[in-house]
Amino acid sequence: MRDTVRSGLRRSLSSKTFIATTMCVALLALSACGGGGGGGGSTPPPSSGSNPPPPPANTAPTVNAGADQSIQLPATATLSGSGTDAENNTLTYTWTGPSGVTFASASAASTTATFAAAGSYTLTLTANDGSLSGSDTVVVTVAAAQTPPPTDMAFPAAATGAEPLRGWQVAASPADVGMDSAQLQAAQQYSDAKYASSGAVIYKGRVAYYWAPAGAQTLGAPLYDVKSTTKSMGGVTLGLALDQQKIKSLDDKAAQYLPNFSKVDANTQPNDQAQLDSITLLQLATHTAGFAKVGSYCHLDYTPGTTWAYSDCGLNWLADALTNAFNDDLASVAKVGVWDKIGLSASADIQWRKNKYRPDDPSPTVPPHRELAAGINANINAMARVGLLFLNNGNWAGTQVLQQSFVDMVHTPPAAVKGTTNSNDTAYPLATTAYGVLWWTNTPDASGNQLMPGVPPDTYWAWGLGDSLIVVIPSKQLVIARAQTDTDHGIDGSVDWNGNANRLLPLLQPIVNAVQ
Repeated sequence: MRDTVRSGLRRSLSSKTFIATTMCVALLALSACGGGGGGGGSTPPPSSGSNPPPPPANTAPTVNAGADQSIQLPATATLSGSGTDAENNTLTYTWTGPSGVTFASASAASTTATFAAAGSYTLTLTANDGSLSGSDTVVVTVAAAQTPPPTDMAFPAAATGAEPLRGWQVAASPADVGMDSAQLQAAQQYSDAKYASSGAVIYKGRVAYYWAPAGAQTLGAPLYDVKSTTKSMGGVTLGLALDQQKIKSLDDKAAQYLPNFSKVDANTQPNDQAQLDSITLLQLATHTAGFAKVGSYCHLDYTPGTTWAYSDCGLNWLADALTNAFNDDLASVAKVGVWDKIGLSASADIQWRKNKYRPDDPSPTVPPHRELAAGINANINAMARVGLLFLNNGNWAGTQVLQQSFVDMVHTPPAAVKGTTNSNDTAYPLATTAYGVLWWTNTPDASGNQLMPGVPPDTYWAWGLGDSLIVVIPSKQLVIARAQTDTDHGIDGSVDWNGNANRLLPLLQPIVNAVQ
């Protein structure tokens, strides 16, 4: 037993000696490698704790370019942009835009911008945090400057009897009023090349040049079926309704004035009543209500407010709404409110037929309905007088016949129209950016494109089949009236009317160039 104990002790001591020896060798090895011991300069072992989380990923700044706005030249646009960054990084800003726009400081979030011409401009504000960028856009609609009527503006006297010049002052020659005869003759030659036509060029209220079929020396005959030019001429009743508060706003729902705005039209094609109830007067006046092209009381082809589609049907609904708002015949409203005041005879100079799609009009207790899509017959004298009234911002020889706000409105393409889809870009190019309220305009789009390049951007016009025209050019103080008997063809012989204005350029460019 005692020997056994001694043997165990010896084995235990031997193991401890081995372990101690091994540890000494290991410590010597660490010392030789510069580790261990009290020799300083050693690196402590890494912490046994968990690794710290990675920093959060950078995110792009959030940018607000401000609300869309409308200005009129020569005013500037005040831009109030801003930006935020989740990581609170310092932001730098840059404004960019199409040609024709100049920024007071393109590197400031809040700045001003000036514009070379009227049009719709999309401006972009970009913010950068040093590595990432964010951006936002703002649309600035720029209306043309209003050229005040010249102090030497003339107005024709009221026409009497069968007097051929209908009260107008007629220049002995174009040169007498500062216009070039050769250019005006070129315009007439183009107008008459395919079909006999009548026309007049009015400069500062005086007839600088005119022509009529077979050389007839008259501004009073014949009376032409001016087709869709009715939309602009008869549209004066819309201006009167706004002025007299017969309607409060073009944003009013059409159904408010149309108790018969029914779910089923004359063609028995069903319409969605909720969509009909959503249609506004502005949509009826700008071809964005969604109705089909035909003049009868038709079905909806598009959701109201989504698509620009030329529609006679929508304009006739507008005429019915105005008739109900006045509770009067629109022909009488126009006669008392406008025709009489600008010296027109409602029999000799301008006539407005009843709506052929409403033959069941009761009479005499309910006012007859008129077409607004078409239906006016007028002579060159009447067309030119309406143009002169608009050239003078609704004022006729000191009497404010139409409010200037209405005149401004008709030739300013509404923002709501610019946001719609064009149903036919080929037949009606630039319609969503160039059509105003019942009038066509030469307003450039965001890229500077115009319906009639080379013609002043403030030009606007009434336009119907057979290329009947009332053209107003404020910057040139011009009014041009033109019509032909053949309404099945355009001025260039083309068949079927559309909104491509290229065929009008050979008529209008020489007249513009004739102003010396």
